[in-house]
Amino acid sequence: MKGHLKLGNGRVSSSAILTSVSGVLGISRKVVIRITRQQLRRKIAHTVKQDCANFSMRKTCLLLDQPCPLLQPGIRNGPLTRCIYFEEAVLPHLAPLEAEYRRQLNRLTQRGGPLPTARCQSCHVPFMKTGRNQKFCPSCRDRQRKKAQAKASRAYRRRKAKNSAVAKDLCNPEMMEIDRIGTF
Repeated sequence: MKGHLKLGNGRVSSSAILTSVSGVLGISRKVVIRITRQQLRRKIAHTVKQDCANFSMRKTCLLLDQPCPLLQPGIRNGPLTRCIYFEEAVLPHLAPLEAEYRRQLNRLTQRGGPLPTARCQSCHVPFMKTGRNQKFCPSCRDRQRKKAQAKASRAYRRRKAKNSAVAKDLCNPEMMEIDRIGTF
């Protein structure tokens, strides 16, 4: 139970105790409490559900007309997912959450800059890019790769059939006769 003190039958968070102690003692020092990525995700999910104007009760983003990228269960174990609207409109009103969000965002990038994000060209959901030419999110990438491979295979078979038809025409005795007549 890291970060919690057990008092009686209930748990009291250390932040609540530090806040109450600083209020009683008249300490105006800023207390910074670090939280884990999982705790941050829970707080972000709660904030999205409560405060985001683009969140519908069907757990979709009204801007994207897709599931909210901050609430997608498949992404929860990976790095932080980003939503520009959430970062620009919702987070600034919650200073402690924004500070922790930015701190973990900077820690994940290890260079202090923003994570490279893009919108999937297929489903239009924001995702974190792993390469500079990446166009599709991980869920659409395999589907698009199969489509591209099928298209390339069709083109290959078409070229192969065309070349074999030309070769058959060249080996055709009637075509050879025409060639021989034309050379005299």
